[in-house]
Amino acid sequence: MRIIFNLAFCGSVAGNRFQIDCKEECQVFDSCDDYIKSNPEKLNEAYWKIRGVYVYQRAWLRNWGADS
Repeated sequence: MRIIFNLAFCGSVAGNRFQIDCKEECQVFDSCDDYIKSNPEKLNEAYWKIRGVYVYQRAWLRNWGADS
């Protein structure tokens, strides 16, 4: 079992908020992607606060080999 956290730095949320949240960087770079490509050293250390992890179980009915 594994849990994967997608750390898409310029995903749909970050990409849409670049001009709002990064006002100084926005004046130099056209997009979050451009900023990340030009400054990879800025991401040497990054931290996240995770408020919760939710695990759901999907109900699954298995009828293999059952007579109709």
